[in-house]
Amino acid sequence: MDDKKSITPKQVAEALNMYFNTAELQSLALNMDIPYDDLEGISRSETIISLVKYTQRHGVYEQLIKAIQGTRPYINWDKFSQQSVQESKPAALEKDVTNTLNVSSSTHHITSDEVKLAPSSASQQLEDFYFRVNRLQQQFQEIQDITGLNDEETQNLLNLLEDAPHEFLRDLLSRHDDPTLEQYAQNYAEMEHELGIALVGQGKWHAGLRRFDRSLTIRRLLDNLDERADTIYQIGRTYQLMGNLAEAQIRYRDAMRLYQHTGNKAGIAACNLNLGTVAIQLGFIDEGIAQIQKARLAYKQDDNDKKLQEIDEIMHFVHRVKEKERV
Repeated sequence: MDDKKSITPKQVAEALNMYFNTAELQSLALNMDIPYDDLEGISRSETIISLVKYTQRHGVYEQLIKAIQGTRPYINWDKFSQQSVQESKPAALEKDVTNTLNVSSSTHHITSDEVKLAPSSASQQLEDFYFRVNRLQQQFQEIQDITGLNDEETQNLLNLLEDAPHEFLRDLLSRHDDPTLEQYAQNYAEMEHELGIALVGQGKWHAGLRRFDRSLTIRRLLDNLDERADTIYQIGRTYQLMGNLAEAQIRYRDAMRLYQHTGNKAGIAACNLNLGTVAIQLGFIDEGIAQIQKARLAYKQDDNDKKLQEIDEIMHFVHRVKEKERV
């Protein structure tokens, strides 16, 4: 089923429930500028229904389908139940989908028929594995919601479940040449990268680093060096925000080497600017100024007024510091 217009809201909800964990739903909403935290619903299934209905109300339903197909290209939509036009009213959708999700998320068990034959392709293996782990995540999270368990051991188990598809994807990429798998890997790495940026923006530095590390692990197995450098740069920026300046320097320099190899002028300028600010923070003011001037020259050539203004503000602060030192 390639025509996204023929995919019903019920099928979309079932796909989200089956193939996306909570963190991935948050990332999907973030990339579509949907306020995930404002969506109605206490349970995960209710939130999914609210998400689908939100996209219908705001005219971005087809964009949601496109986003799902981009991150999960292997989904076979035909296996999800169709919904007739008569059943497409919001009330009917909510009742029908809620029943479907509640039953499937709480009663699914892997049968001998499901595991009897191994999938033939790497992308099929990933789909099968991801489905089973995601089901286990959902069941575990439902138990957690009911019992209120939130201790360290419980969180560690949830983290292991969350990491499982990532580790399996990395293993498949290292052993198989599968275009569908590689496309999924690119989308997965981008999703983790963007979620990392969002988490760091909220001050959740360690959670952001966890996402960046996942993205980088996959991007190191792919051919796009600029995207790999982008993630390394963001890791450096996060360490700088955390005050770990030595680690930030290492990451910026690693990113710089990749940007220089690809000739990415914007990336080189960004690294020069941040290496300069790190040097200043470490007390090497003249070295930092020299690094920042390299960035200024690049931004001037590109007529990047926003970055030039940012540099002017940094330099104004630096000159004030130097004046105080002379006094």
